[in-house]
Amino acid sequence: MTSKEKVIHNRKSTKKEDARVTRSKRDLALALQDLLRTKNFDDITIKEISQTAMVSKLTFYNNFLDKSDLLMFLFHKYSEEVYETLKKILDSNCSLKEKYEKCVKAVIEYMHTIPFPINKVIKNDTSKVIYWNLTKFIEEACVKVAHLYGNLLGLNVPANILSYYYAGSFTNLIYHLAQEENRPDEETITKYILILTNPKDLPENN
Repeated sequence: MTSKEKVIHNRKSTKKEDARVTRSKRDLALALQDLLRTKNFDDITIKEISQTAMVSKLTFYNNFLDKSDLLMFLFHKYSEEVYETLKKILDSNCSLKEKYEKCVKAVIEYMHTIPFPINKVIKNDTSKVIYWNLTKFIEEACVKVAHLYGNLLGLNVPANILSYYYAGSFTNLIYHLAQEENRPDEETITKYILILTNPKDLPENN
């Protein structure tokens, strides 16, 4: 085999390996998501996740450190979708006030349509593991948005302070509403959040 052929062979092998890794991570994430519909996170074992995903425990540990690592991967999987929506809004020519309102609406709509069974998961979260992981995830997302768009949105506070504020507020709101039998629809929730959080000094025009 020539040097060129070796390079081509190695590239093909890497692509196959990447595809296997991607597929394994996807299957493990979907397995955890399915198990969370009926079980508390603490009661789910790595063996059970692996069996549901039809992979070995070795494959699990080749891709994730532990269950919490997999849970964060699952959160991030869905966050990428909503982040793309927010990025389009923030990069648009709307006024700062409109951008803020559209971002809140987009997040609430997404929480109502996400395939992740968040209401069932929360009801089974007796140990509050999901709560703290969700808080951590929202903190990371807020820091990311604040660093990229903080000045644009007129958010003149440190990114970490912003992230603590919104992570606590949104996690508690999501938790309480998810457990209510007759919770408000997404439009009503959006209205309430805007009343509570809409910065009063955002200009109507850019």
